[in-house]
Amino acid sequence: LEAKRAGNLVMLVGLTRDELGGGHWYRLKGVLGANVPHVTQDAPATLKAVHAAIAGGLVQAAHDLSEGGLAVAAAEMAFAGRFGLALDLGAVPTEGTLDDPRLLFSESPTRFLLEVAPEHLDALETVLRAARVPHALIGAAVMVLLVLAAQGLRWWCIASLGRRWNTRVVVVPGVPLVRRGPYRRLRHPNYLAVV
Repeated sequence: LEAKRAGNLVMLVGLTRDELGGGHWYRLKGVLGANVPHVTQDAPATLKAVHAAIAGGLVQAAHDLSEGGLAVAAAEMAFAGRFGLALDLGAVPTEGTLDDPRLLFSESPTRFLLEVAPEHLDALETVLRAARVPHALIGAAVMVLLVLAAQGLRWWCIASLGRRWNTRVVVVPGVPLVRRGPYRRLRHPNYLAVV
């Protein structure tokens, strides 16, 4: 369950679908939802491949993605191991295009987060490819202090931008660039925090 070592890689096994119905995200939003999670025909192959990888010593830690989806599984792995997980939502294997809340909170069954040492990555991918199981490397375990420092820098960026902050990278014509906070020394400090 718990992340074991900073520098280890995080693999997501299985497809994420638009399946929030009856789940935590919709419950928080007060919505019932019609897209309930359903088990697909590839479930036995996924379970056998993950079992083989664990039995073969290729996996340092494993966590199912169920109630609460990727967000909850990643948080539980990180908290239990006292590490942070740096994840790239754009790398999550999906069926169709999904927005961030669906990527984070979908409760599609038969998905797993696997922590793998870099030296075992090729062997793990060989096992998963042989079973034709969808998978992708989505991140790494990192030192908590690094995560906290990066988040602190992100909040400093947002506070420095004030009302100008948004989720897009834009330069508004005629408006002077922000030159306070971390922008005094770096042109795009938020990139450093995210990377």
